[in-house]
Amino acid sequence: MIANSSVLQNEDGRYERKFQISGLSAIELELLVRNHPSFFYKAFPRRFVNNIYFDSPNFDNFTDNIEGSPVREKARVRWYGDSFPHIHSPVLEVKRKFGLLGFKEQTLLQSFEISSSSPVQSVLDAVKESFAGISSVTRPVLLNRYGRDYFISADKKFRITIDQQLTYCFIGSFKGIWRFIEPESDIIIMELKYHPSLDKEAAVVTNGFPFRVTKSSKYAKGIYSTLGM
Repeated sequence: MIANSSVLQNEDGRYERKFQISGLSAIELELLVRNHPSFFYKAFPRRFVNNIYFDSPNFDNFTDNIEGSPVREKARVRWYGDSFPHIHSPVLEVKRKFGLLGFKEQTLLQSFEISSSSPVQSVLDAVKESFAGISSVTRPVLLNRYGRDYFISADKKFRITIDQQLTYCFIGSFKGIWRFIEPESDIIIMELKYHPSLDKEAAVVTNGFPFRVTKSSKYAKGIYSTLGM
């Protein structure tokens, strides 16, 4: 289903600091971000982010995440907007992490549709010409979706994303009806993203928020929520 996939980006390494927040509304959190001394402002309108995550039959990526392996790889198909199961302008992303440093390679795919009768195979068909960047034993296992807001500091050194309304659907046990669950409707995930050279400055930025940096993987949360692993 792919005519000619092409690499869009080999992203320079970056750090991501995550905060799992509860007890605040999205509006209250946005006010905190806007009132931060770094003068964050909205850089992009809110949009829905959709992902299809890949893993091995033994859930090796999930295990690596839970055990905190210093070297990890994660593959997903990402697209934006409300379209489902019609996937418009998807991108295959392979994220690699070495300690705290993360890299991302993106490859453009053609639009496709997830078949309700064979969802796993329809996704595999869509990425087959770009699958060289992923282990041959991986397959799509989890769908997730959330609303995302984007902010950037006045000096443009730091970016913040705020994710809410996280929902999940396990593909492996699909039985003809798409059922997305929202296990933690009150949870908001905030991420601070920046170049590694700014790590010392980033400590000042994080200290400007009344939250602790936490480990938070949407993929791991989705597997826990859908499979109870």
